[in-house]
Formats: sequence, C-alpha cells, structure tokens
Amino acid sequence: MKAKQILLIALAMISISFCGCEKKAEVLPAADVTDLQYTAVERTVTLTWTLPQNEQVIAVQIVQNGVTFWEEQGAATQAVVENVPVGEDVEFTVRAITPTSISKGVSITVNISAGKMAIPAMLLLAPDPEALPDDDEQAAALWFKANFVDKNTGVFIDAAQLKTLSKKDYSTVFIMIDRVGIGYGWDKLPAALVSQDALNGMKNYLAEGGTIFFAKMATQLISAIGRIEGAYDPGIFGDGDGGTGDDTWCINANIGGIYDHRSHPIFQMMDRNTTEYTHETFALLGPGGVREDHNCMWDCNSYGFSGDPNVVKNFEDATSSTVLATWGHVTDFCCAGIVEFLPTANFKGTVIANGLSAYEFKQNNQDNQYQANLERLTLNTINYLSKLGLQ
Repeated sequence: MKAKQILLIALAMISISFCGCEKKAEVLPAADVTDLQYTAVERTVTLTWTLPQNEQVIAVQIVQNGVTFWEEQGAATQAVVENVPVGEDVEFTVRAITPTSISKGVSITVNISAGKMAIPAMLLLAPDPEALPDDDEQAAALWFKANFVDKNTGVFIDAAQLKTLSKKDYSTVFIMIDRVGIGYGWDKLPAALVSQDALNGMKNYLAEGGTIFFAKMATQLISAIGRIEGAYDPGIFGDGDGGTGDDTWCINANIGGIYDHRSHPIFQMMDRNTTEYTHETFALLGPGGVREDHNCMWDCNSYGFSGDPNVVKNFEDATSSTVLATWGHVTDFCCAGIVEFLPTANFKGTVIANGLSAYEFKQNNQDNQYQANLERLTLNTINYLSKLGLQ
C-alpha cells in the first residue's frame, strides 16, 4: 500500500476516533415542558405547563423577550407575571432544569388587548368642559375630550373618584387648575380637590406606580400629597388678569446651557424657535391679545441651597427630580418651570409638574399662533407618563 493511502486511512481513523469522543462527551438537553398555556386578567398573565415525564426537574426558568427574569426551584407548574406590556407581542419561554442540563424551552406569545389597558384620565371639576369656570380649563378639557375621550382612549373622572385611583384603571391622571384670583397655596385650590380623601387617593396612586401630570396652579399639589416637603413648594406665583405684549412666550429646555433636555420625550416633534433669543427655545404663546401671567413654579434661589455646583442641581437632589424647562429668556439656574419628579422608595410613580405662564391653553381675544406647540407638549406629556404608568 502506498504511503499516501496509509496516511489518509490513518487520518480518517483519527477523525472517527475524535468524533466518537465528542459524541460520548455531549450532554443532551433536558426534555421540554408540554401543554404551555396562559390566561390574562388585565395586565396579569398566568402561565401554566406540564413537566416532562421521566425527568428529575429541579427548577423551572422563564425567559421574557429573550431576558431571563424568573427561576423557581422545584417542580413548578405555573407562574404569575404582573404588569405585562399592552398592545405588543411578548414572548415567554419556559425551560426545565435537571441536575445535568436545561431544556431548549417552549415558547408562547402573549398580546394583551389594548381594550384592557389602563388609560389616561383627566380630572373634570364640572359636569362638562363648558361648565368649568375658566376659559383655559375649558379649552384644556375640550382638547382632552377630542383627543382621548371621543376616541375611547381616555376618560374624564370627577373629584369623588380621586380617592379610589388605581393604576389598573388609569395609566396617568391630568390635573389642571388655571384661574384668575384663586390665591396662593394648595389650600386655595378647589375644595373637592384638596379634601383628605382626594389627597390620600392621589398619594396612594402615586405610591403604587401611577403617574400624574399637574399643570399650572395644580403644581402645588406635589407637596400636598407628600411627594416633596412643603419647604420646597413653588414660590413664583401669579393669578392676575394679565395684559397685552408684543413678545413671544417661550420655554428653554437647556438649563444653564449645560443640562440639555431638548431631546426629552415631552418635547418631541415640537417646533423650535431660533429667532426670539440667541439660544433655541420652544414657543408656546404668541404676541398680542391678553395673556395671563399665571406662573406657579420654583425659584431655586429661595431654598437656601449652597449653590455648589448650582441651585438647580441642589433642588433636583433635594426633591429627587429633574428640571426640564424654565422661562425662555433664562439661561442661568434661577428657576424651574417644568419639573419631572422621579420615582422614590415611597412613590413608585412619576409626576410632571408644568407651572409656566407660557403654558396658557387659550389665549384671550385671539388665536394663539403657537397653539399646536402647546398641544403637542400636552400630548407628549400625557403619552410619556401613560407609558410609564403601564410599566
């Protein structure tokens, strides 16, 4: 036999030998579970399955959209998953674990119907929007009606329902108070809004992970429900009749030129103004007509902060918040007009408070040329908070 042939035979034998060794070392996956099913009640999904026979199952693992999030020791046959995302495909994979291996897994796709989703709500302190006592509150409620209630994607609630708020029902709650001559202090807000039942209801709702949008004078409720200390109440306040002017009222989302929040979701798709000032802003209220100087926002210089590194950062640290916007002309760290109060150990939900006078829902005596921007900001804020509330 030629040497070349002998070499080829030897190589083939070595290959066969190695293949045999590899096969002997291979560990086959455990047998999979069977009969994987689910039931859903609102956003709670219960998964059930049958364990493989003739296998010593010591644990069961569940993967959600590719990420392992649950592992139960022992021969578990069901799992309850809370707060499943709504209106999207969610894949659950169940794997059986034995002392020597883990199964490849069996998968099932769940899609919670949007019809079962918690939806945004707006507080309506009147039988209907037209019966509200202020034109700005009327305009905001009519806008919410057209964009949510009439589309069956949102609801109005009355003050009596505040005491039983639940994130299972409402993904966010929009509360706006904007009235001439109402007076400073959260205790001056409508009595039904600041009853102990209403305050406790909002507090409990935020604690469980619900989200709230406080607008204009309602920003004062952030301390009334205990989310911040009263020492940090908004102190820049106005409730007068207003007047006319030739300037455009804008908001600046680049705080001090170093905390740039212009890409935050609440500002998405808003038109940017580069002509009113040397820096970019978002215009909300055009010139002319009567404009109400109704601020209800924070003077960060008034709380006794050290100013190291600046009073905005001090305020954020003291209140677990992010200052998202200030007056359009302000380029330093003096004040906070839109604030996002972040989840804390005691309050799992997020609050956005907008107390800027530029956020006037109906410009008196004429149409607001920047109304689309104001409404986009409102829609973005509700959608952003609603998404957080569904998590």
